[in-house]
Amino acid sequence: MKPKSINPPDFELASWEGAAPGLVLPKGGDDALAQLVLALAVVFNDLKGVLYASRRLGQSKPVAAEVTATMAQHRGMSGQVVRWLSGLLQELMKLLGAHRAVVRSRGFGLLVESVPKSARAAWDALEGVAMAAGREKEDKKSTAWILQRLRNQVAFHYAAPAFAKGYRHHFFAKEMSDVNRQAVFSDGDSMEGTRFYFADAAAQAALETEISEAKLSPDELVERLGQIATSVNFALKHIVVAYLRGVDPATRPFSAVAPPRRGHPRKMSRVGR
Repeated sequence: MKPKSINPPDFELASWEGAAPGLVLPKGGDDALAQLVLALAVVFNDLKGVLYASRRLGQSKPVAAEVTATMAQHRGMSGQVVRWLSGLLQELMKLLGAHRAVVRSRGFGLLVESVPKSARAAWDALEGVAMAAGREKEDKKSTAWILQRLRNQVAFHYAAPAFAKGYRHHFFAKEMSDVNRQAVFSDGDSMEGTRFYFADAAAQAALETEISEAKLSPDELVERLGQIATSVNFALKHIVVAYLRGVDPATRPFSAVAPPRRGHPRKMSRVGR
């Protein structure tokens, strides 16, 4: 049977490289810096995936003179991206806070020095908020102010009271219009044909109330969070790569045909050990 043709993903990736596994993370022992960097690499990949979804949604934004099911679902999915980004940034701040000693160590500080100026401000703001050093008097559209709100918000989690509050705000507090006249849903014959638009509205309103003082529209919120997440992820990229090249300067192009193993892991040259 001839396979169906599919459109290849528009990925632009550099060539593969390989580092010795035992130098990235020792086989045994408790290496706090190595464990934190591994976790940051996972966060980088997760943020990259959500930012990719956000970009693809932006490229397919429907244009219509009236509210349609397609437009409503697109709006709901854009709201999901906002919650995912805010949730990932929140979890990243918790990760840094839980590894405070490592984050403030000389070794990690040297890795942060590799971050370009273009992303350093976003990283410093995130690290400061994670370490509870954020200032409440920040401008209400600044990176630090938004991150402070995200650190404490509950809209990303499946918290029934938060969604109920958002639902009541959307349907009962706002002026009546076509978007809140009814609790709308599509009952299709499949998952693809089904959508609970009223749940999208509740989740979106729950998040918006967390940072309402910033007075950002839903589209502006998507754009602002995307900018913050992109800068933070660019910083993560440099931190992880600096670590990899620091512990194994002899990285080599990766081949599907495995090269001979390089003996026992040599003494770590990891900074700050």
